[in-house]
Amino acid sequence: MILHARNFITPDSALGGIEIENSLRFERDDTTYLSAAPNFNTKKYTFSFWFKPILKGGACVLGYNSVGNNRQTYSYSDYEGHWANQLRKGGSIKSQYATSAAFRDFTGWMHVVYRWDTDNGTQDDRFIVYVNNVRQAMTQYTGTVSGETGYIGGGSTLNIGKSTDGYSKGRFYLADYYLIDGQAYDPTYFGYTDAQTGQWRPKKYTGSYGTNGFHLEFKDTSNLGKDTSGNANNWTAHNFSVSAGYGNDSLEDTPTNNFCVMNSIDKDNITCRNGGLELTQADPSVGTRIRGTYAMPPNTGKYYYEMEIQ
Repeated sequence: MILHARNFITPDSALGGIEIENSLRFERDDTTYLSAAPNFNTKKYTFSFWFKPILKGGACVLGYNSVGNNRQTYSYSDYEGHWANQLRKGGSIKSQYATSAAFRDFTGWMHVVYRWDTDNGTQDDRFIVYVNNVRQAMTQYTGTVSGETGYIGGGSTLNIGKSTDGYSKGRFYLADYYLIDGQAYDPTYFGYTDAQTGQWRPKKYTGSYGTNGFHLEFKDTSNLGKDTSGNANNWTAHNFSVSAGYGNDSLEDTPTNNFCVMNSIDKDNITCRNGGLELTQADPSVGTRIRGTYAMPPNTGKYYYEMEIQ
């Protein structure tokens, strides 16, 4: 099912506001992911992205995993939707946190910033997560040691979309993905608050990417992992489709053009996949129901949707 009702946010160019043109859809059943082996500062970097969940948890948004005792992952974690990290070396946990809050609003996009800075003199500031410009309270399982070096940025193969062992896979959309090498930034480098609506909105990043930072816009369907920062740190796309139809993973559903899809946490006897556009009845003998991610205003406007039964 594809719903074409949209919620538009127009950019404010005076404040650097931008219109995000494309997103990339990740589907766990298809094992869609991006991979690369970049080298950048393993102790200090910031990465920023816009995220729309379809499934609670399971999403690796940047990770290294040797399928053993060594790993470093940043994720939309577990089955409740906490933003989390883990660094493990030789079986010993060196850093592990999760946001105290769970994020289960499936009606739209959220902006997430991870900041890793192990040389910071304050332990609580060595790993920070922001969601929509709000610094999140963290549950600390293992505090980050001063000067700790991670695997991410050390030239090992990294994945976006799944862990190497295949355990962490999710269903979600991703847009406007930045990594800034050697800098610990807050969200105001990537977004701003609209004075009229109070909404947190994307803006163009105008600073340096460092030696090996990157920017993934997902606009080029011939090269979905193309880096547009100028550093040419392209990522390899795996198992994505750009063919027409509901299987297409390159979409116009973005933070500035949010589409209504099916809500996978407001349903009975149905499984949502392919970005909330494909529905499967779990048990044909049992009644089913599902709602969209936002409602039509009563008695106003014109609306259209289409569906295909297979």
